[in-house]
Amino acid sequence: MKTYIAILLLLSVPFAAAGADCTHVARLTSPGDDRKVTGNSVVPYPDIDPAQVIKVYLEAVGRGELVIFEKAVTRSMLKPERVEYVYTLDSRLPRISVFSTLTVSLPFPDMPDLQVQGVTGFLDWKGRITDSTVHCQPGIPG
Repeated sequence: MKTYIAILLLLSVPFAAAGADCTHVARLTSPGDDRKVTGNSVVPYPDIDPAQVIKVYLEAVGRGELVIFEKAVTRSMLKPERVEYVYTLDSRLPRISVFSTLTVSLPFPDMPDLQVQGVTGFLDWKGRITDSTVHCQPGIPG
């Protein structure tokens, strides 16, 4: 009986999806989540605006919040290329990241064959950089 109900439910999904309105972006809420997004949030959500995210990110960089190997990164060192909103299964709010290439590669400490070519900075909802990841590849300095 359980198998029959499961099959029936699986077969009904395509029909339900066919009638769904996919022209609007869903507005997610976060009941009970301490990171609840309000109208005061610096980072735009749920109306995603990559240009605003880049602006907020570069302001955080200007405040010295992005550091690579104990060296503060400046705006002139970055070329932002991608904004990502990544959803995890443990939160209804996405994690926001900005990937940027470096205008001049930086040496990776103690590994002369590696050069830092890019960096991903992770923003919180107040526009602060909370974490970062460097992207390296073998190469010639500069």
